[in-house]
Amino acid sequence: MLTRLRGLVATPRLVRSLAILPQSPRFNEHDRRREGELRKVYEQSARAIRRAELDRLTSPQYKASEEQYGVLEKFESRRELNSPKDVAGAFYTFGRMARVPPRSHLTMPPQEQLRMDMLQEDVISSLPFLDSRRLCNVMLSAAYQQNRDPQLLAPLCVHTLEKAHQLNLRDVTTLVYSLGRLEHREEGDALLRALLGRAQAEMHRLHAVEMARSRLGVGVGVGVGVRVGVGVGLGLAAAAPLRLLGGARWCNSH
Repeated sequence: MLTRLRGLVATPRLVRSLAILPQSPRFNEHDRRREGELRKVYEQSARAIRRAELDRLTSPQYKASEEQYGVLEKFESRRELNSPKDVAGAFYTFGRMARVPPRSHLTMPPQEQLRMDMLQEDVISSLPFLDSRRLCNVMLSAAYQQNRDPQLLAPLCVHTLEKAHQLNLRDVTTLVYSLGRLEHREEGDALLRALLGRAQAEMHRLHAVEMARSRLGVGVGVGVGVRVGVGVGLGLAAAAPLRLLGGARWCNSH
């Protein structure tokens, strides 16, 4: 027998369907426990995804890399996200780890060389946006690597000279040391003269290790007159403190 339900023809099948729909779900203890476990897994996954997103957006800690090629691998994986200071940090950390003796040549596997070429390309494009300290670090890294590529050194010296007034004395002596370790190419001529003038003018403020760095750089100075004049002054001023700190051994080992 058919009955009317709000304008619908209520067949037995429809009546059974409507009777089932309004019932509230019934969970036993196992179902509730399982629901709690699934919710925890979901929340942990959401936090992991969020941490991964934040890691990609924050500056990488290149200095935490365990070996030099790990720096290049991390750089390549984050290349599109690196800021200019990140690029400078990667370049400096690689140079510090890959340090070779003066007049040596740094060699690396072809794949790593390709990554290094990409890193140097990004360093060059980042130079206008780096502060004086990071420019100093880029120069020091080039010296550690014995990287005399004029495509890097020429713009690096120009930008460093433009910001030379921002350098503190430690940066000045580090730059003199770096140019000395690179055996001073033409690109650094104006920069080295400005640095040596600053070092000579403020010689009384230099610490022993800073004097040692400067003397290394002066050893390959821009000319005999400048080399002798500044070198003698640094030698006389540094003689006593360098003897106390073993400065001669420090110079020979760097």
